[in-house]
Amino acid sequence: EKPAILISIMKWFVSICLVWVVLLGFVQPALGFSLGLNVAGRFQDFDRSVAAVGSGGWISIMGEPNGQTLGYITTAQSKGVKVILRIAHAPNGPPVGAQYADEWASFFEANKGSFTVPVYVMPLNEPNNAQENIDYPSAKAYLERLESQLAAKGLRPSPVFLLTPALDSYQLSGKLSTAYNPLGGSELFNKFDGIALHLYGRMNCDTATVVESADWYMRGDWRAITADLKLTGFKP
Repeated sequence: EKPAILISIMKWFVSICLVWVVLLGFVQPALGFSLGLNVAGRFQDFDRSVAAVGSGGWISIMGEPNGQTLGYITTAQSKGVKVILRIAHAPNGPPVGAQYADEWASFFEANKGSFTVPVYVMPLNEPNNAQENIDYPSAKAYLERLESQLAAKGLRPSPVFLLTPALDSYQLSGKLSTAYNPLGGSELFNKFDGIALHLYGRMNCDTATVVESADWYMRGDWRAITADLKLTGFKP
């Protein structure tokens, strides 16, 4: 069985900055939950975030395959902080396709000796969310190429722990045929090393609508969601 990471992101306003608080459960074996912060591209907050989560904590950053990204990863790892690296920054990043996948595979191959622990790579952020403006055929080609190239180069699950695209669970309800299967569905997703999900649901079902309370996608029930997506071989 493959270990799984399940990511639930809740958005809070702290001062005037939008900070994502990430609760991650990583079973190897059962270590419970660790606190993480999503720095994204706000690298002015990087040092404070690393210090805040401390050794054993997590940060999530955005990056491109370059020396700057390498520096942030290795700095965090040197302090005992695990890194989730979000790549493919639609709609404003480089075109997503096979060439982009090859660039990342080459980056990790060239720098594999620099990482002390695996880098948890999120290859797509909420591709089923309209604001990301994902071209599904290109995205599928990119995912297939990234998965196969990292495996062929012997880079998985270390130094690259490849997560599935982080689907927006709320927007996935009733849309598997248009928002999940075109990306490769369970056939492709089960080749990845772990599961990423953004669980947007009502925190208090007493205030949710009847439809939301009854729908496991809308209420963020990750066990039911992963079962419905036919994701197997992962530890809960």
